Amino acid sequence: MNEKTQNTDDVEIDIGKICLYLLKCWWIILICLVVGGVSGYLIGKSSVTYTYSSTYILYYRTTTDFGQQSQSQSGVYSLLSGCKLMATQSRFYRAVADDMQASDEYDLPQDFSFETVEDALSVEISSSSSAGNFIYLTVETRSTDLSYHIMQSVVKIFPDYIKSHYELASDESLTFSLANDIFYDDVEINSRATIFALLGGIGLALVSAIVLGVVYVVDSRVKDENELAETYNASILGAIPDFNDKQLMKKDYKSSSKEGN
Repeated sequence: MNEKTQNTDDVEIDIGKICLYLLKCWWIILICLVVGGVSGYLIGKSSVTYTYSSTYILYYRTTTDFGQQSQSQSGVYSLLSGCKLMATQSRFYRAVADDMQASDEYDLPQDFSFETVEDALSVEISSSSSAGNFIYLTVETRSTDLSYHIMQSVVKIFPDYIKSHYELASDESLTFSLANDIFYDDVEINSRATIFALLGGIGLALVSAIVLGVVYVVDSRVKDENELAETYNASILGAIPDFNDKQLMKKDYKSSSKEGN
């Protein structure tokens, strides 16, 4: 009797049986894989920001002689800094917002204001006077349409706004040239959503497998004749089949019962 009690108190983890049990519950793991993948993909798409960028080249010219022209080129970096300062002020944000609100092409959200442009727009310039005369404009929001429309308005009014607000001498001229079209990188967006889908699907499937394995180990019920014999160290003379088991072929028992009669 003591031996039986000892056998029932010992908890043995049979990896093979757990794996077989997980194979029987494959459909649960598959559902968790699909649900986790879809959820991860949606989260990845909703959490990502849509970024559009464009680059302007600034040309600064004077009508003086060669020596003064060389001196003027050395001061282009300070001119770029001034352009950046003007493009990061509330007046410029308001000008962009007014241009968008005056146009019928844009379907703007109800809470749209110049602060929306301020949060979305960033302006950078060349790092030094020898790095070129470039002004980098970037718009980033969670809406692809809003990002694109803000970028369109910025690109349209930026040159005229800077030239109208920047004081130049009579012998100076300022010209902007758009170096590239509005650029949008959708590869990063799709790849990030795919990564979220993989992590979500694999993660939820793994969690479900762990939970099923724990449930199997904690379950103290006798699962078959072999486990009964191992637990109580006794011989099994016979077993009553579970006729409610869908996988049980009842016709074999019916046929055998007819033969017995």
